[in-house]
Amino acid sequence: MPDTKISALPSGTPAQAGDEVPIARAGATIKLTLAQILALVTSITNGGTTLAIDSSGIVTITTVDGINIQVSAGEVRLQNASGSSIVLEAGGAMAMTHVTGSRVEVTGDGVRLDNDEGSLVFKNGGGLEVGGSQGTAGQRLTSGGSGVNPSWAA
Repeated sequence: MPDTKISALPSGTPAQAGDEVPIARAGATIKLTLAQILALVTSITNGGTTLAIDSSGIVTITTVDGINIQVSAGEVRLQNASGSSIVLEAGGAMAMTHVTGSRVEVTGDGVRLDNDEGSLVFKNGGGLEVGGSQGTAGQRLTSGGSGVNPSWAA
């Protein structure tokens, strides 16, 4: 079909990675597959939102207003323009961090709340731990789960 116009060719939908496309390069006509062409594409921008894939396979979406979503093999990270973030880990843990340094972390061990002044940990099974600058020399108040006889631990 060397004399057939492109408009007269049958549809190839859906496109496949092995489909060949003619390319004009330095006065010669060569062919590339769609997979070879797509390998050159590392980012797409549309309306101020960019989707990028780096060489290790990490996908990052950045919106025009500074929201950043990053997906990797181990986690999904959402971050706003001021730096506050939410991280969902593949193992089931979750952490929320505010730009001021306040942080909420949920893991299989329990829930941990942190800020500049200290921390509060609710342990699975009923344990409680309070620590930070309110204690003496970095000590923390702990409970074994029954709520009775709390003690200071270094």
